[in-house]
Amino acid sequence: MLPFLIAHQKDLDALLDGNFDVIPKIELDLDLQGICSDGLAAHLYKWIERIIAKDRAVNMGIDTIFGHSYGVSEYMAVIGEYTGAANTYGIAVLKLAGLLHDIGKTGISNKILGKQGPLDEGERKAMNRHVDYSEKFIEAMEVETSSSGDSGDRYALRLIKRPVGDHHEQFNGSGYSRGRKGKQISEIGRMLALADAYDAMNTDRVYRPALKPEIVRHEILVKGKGRQFDPALCEEGLFARLEARRLDRAAA
Repeated sequence: MLPFLIAHQKDLDALLDGNFDVIPKIELDLDLQGICSDGLAAHLYKWIERIIAKDRAVNMGIDTIFGHSYGVSEYMAVIGEYTGAANTYGIAVLKLAGLLHDIGKTGISNKILGKQGPLDEGERKAMNRHVDYSEKFIEAMEVETSSSGDSGDRYALRLIKRPVGDHHEQFNGSGYSRGRKGKQISEIGRMLALADAYDAMNTDRVYRPALKPEIVRHEILVKGKGRQFDPALCEEGLFARLEARRLDRAAA
């Protein structure tokens, strides 16, 4: 776990429970295991405030952007450790991708985010733009940090920019927003697609309750294998580890 998340575990858990009063207690001590400077930490702190403000405005008691992103970050670590991608990119980078993958939703209207029912075609197209917004947000962060001289910041942001833009692509090419398929989708992007869907299926949403574990298992290991998800990630062993992490989080 990132040093920042260790130091502020109780505060972050309180945020997930809707206690927004703990925000001032979250200090800028995020170092992302040596690849992130205080400057990037400041950007991330502002991101947390921005996300929480959006969640408050939409009045999302469940299915918060922050809660979902935090969950995806946790599951990215599990996937990275299982596949060995953590050795290639570093756990910090994978968790950072999870934390920032949905930042673009701050650019989506409150009405659409909080709608308690299916989106119409126009609303769906607007919602889908959050992927491009997220990528542009990270690109802007990369530009802002370019003057700091910290190569670690630029390296981390450069690594996650395209994957964040890939996280709704599907392995068979039917996803959005660029219709990439198979190995055209970045490795971290394929991991994000799984972590994102796994957390979403196991979470109460404004339009439906969390899915039963057996349904989630079928959606990922059977229905989604080779269609939505990279078949190399649709393994019983990895799914078992994701389930173990989910149960640990639920019991904490």
